[in-house]
Amino acid sequence: MNLKKVTMKNPNENRDKSRKRKQPQVEDLDAGSLSCYTNNNAPVFKKPKKSTYECVMNMRIAKNIRGFRFYTREEEEEERFLGVSTKLSLSVDGNESGDDPWKIKKTLEQSDCDHLCRLMLRKDMVQNYIIKVWEDAGRIDEIAKVLDGQGEGVVVRVWDYERGKEYELKLKKLVSSQCYILAGAWSNKFVKERRLKKGDTIGLYWSTAKSRFVFSVRARAPAPGPNAAA
Repeated sequence: MNLKKVTMKNPNENRDKSRKRKQPQVEDLDAGSLSCYTNNNAPVFKKPKKSTYECVMNMRIAKNIRGFRFYTREEEEEERFLGVSTKLSLSVDGNESGDDPWKIKKTLEQSDCDHLCRLMLRKDMVQNYIIKVWEDAGRIDEIAKVLDGQGEGVVVRVWDYERGKEYELKLKKLVSSQCYILAGAWSNKFVKERRLKKGDTIGLYWSTAKSRFVFSVRARAPAPGPNAAA
């Protein structure tokens, strides 16, 4: 009688091997080798239905976010005492103060949007948020041209924040009203193309890093009510 030797396998052997397998890292995977993000701060790898680049990027973003830290009040006070800061801050075209960058805000009047083709700015706003900044930067010649009411003013660059485009306007002082105006391409490039109208709120500030104005439409005028025509 022939007898066959039968070897019994330990049922836990495969389980132990699977535990010892190295878990794949996000950096080692390409777009076609995984499917979705994280679950309870632990990567979950699945076989994707199709290659997807967005999935890889989402997993990397999730991994980076888990590396962020929150500052306690004591830590913030300590850094403030030492005069340093390791906190990240957002910037808008050169503004890194963390405050509202739109120092000059105005609700447009009809005269800002009609045939006069200029944006009128209050004297105190221009002196506080433009002239003083220019003085600190040593832009003496530009200041003299702006303050000379009889001259043509000075050409300034204006960055349209929403559209991501730059235009040139002229900043000058009006002797008659002691106010300042931005003229030139204001009517065509801003009023017409941005469809500005009375009641819209715009914002401006001078970017020291880029040496230009930054422009933004902060709010639109409320829609007229049903009885507006009456």
